[in-house]
Amino acid sequence: HFTLSFLFIAYLFFWTFTLQGQSSEGESFWFSFMEHRDIGVNNKVVMITSETNTSGVIEIPFYNWSVNFTVQPNQATLVQVPSFTENLGSAQISDKGIHLVSNDPVSVYIHQYYSARSEATLVLPEPALGSEYYVMSYEGVSINGKSYRSEFLVVATADETTIEITPTTDPLGVGASGAPFTVFLNKGETYQLQAETSFGDLTGTHIKGDNDFAVFAGNSWTEVACGVR
Repeated sequence: HFTLSFLFIAYLFFWTFTLQGQSSEGESFWFSFMEHRDIGVNNKVVMITSETNTSGVIEIPFYNWSVNFTVQPNQATLVQVPSFTENLGSAQISDKGIHLVSNDPVSVYIHQYYSARSEATLVLPEPALGSEYYVMSYEGVSINGKSYRSEFLVVATADETTIEITPTTDPLGVGASGAPFTVFLNKGETYQLQAETSFGDLTGTHIKGDNDFAVFAGNSWTEVACGVR
C-alpha cells in the first residue's frame, strides 16, 4: 500500500453553460481550502502564473490579511497563506474566503499538502463562475475510528447570495438526502458541507443561487480504489 490523499476538485457548470471560448485566465479570483486529512499542519500555497510581467494582491477580507505578489512571464510565483484558511466541520458558515486580484490576466492554482498527502486544483476567475452546479466527489473512508468524509465548499462572490442545496446523501449537521435547504452568504463567506457517514458520497448534489459563486468538491481523505490510500 502507499499513502496518497486523492482529491477530486472541480468546478462543475450548469448544463447549458458552454465551455467553448472559456479561459482560466483572469484578474479576479475567489477560493478557499476544504478540510484536509492533516488539520493544522497542512501547507497551503497559491500558485500564480502569467504570460506577462504583472503584480497583484491576495487578501482575506474578514481577517484583514493581505500580501502583494509579482509574477515574471512564464514563471510561477508561490504564496503561502495562513493555516486558519482551512474550513472545518460541516454545515458551517465561515469567513475564510480568499480573494486574488491582479493587474493583468493570470492563472491561479491552489495546493494543500503535508507528508505524502497532497491536493491541488485550478481556480477559475470570476467571469467563468456560474450560479448552478452539480457536485463531483467520492465516498469517504473510516480509519482507526476516524471518519474522513465526502465534502464540498461554496465561496460567495457577492453580498446577499441565497443558495439552495439538494444533497444526494444525508449531510452532516443539516437536512436529509433529497431535501433542499437554503443558505445565505455574503461576499467572502464560505459554506462547507460533509456527508454524514464516511461511506456517503455527495456526488450529484445540486447547488443553485441567485448570484454567481465558486464551488470546490472532494474529500478530506479517501481511498481510490478501496484499500489504497
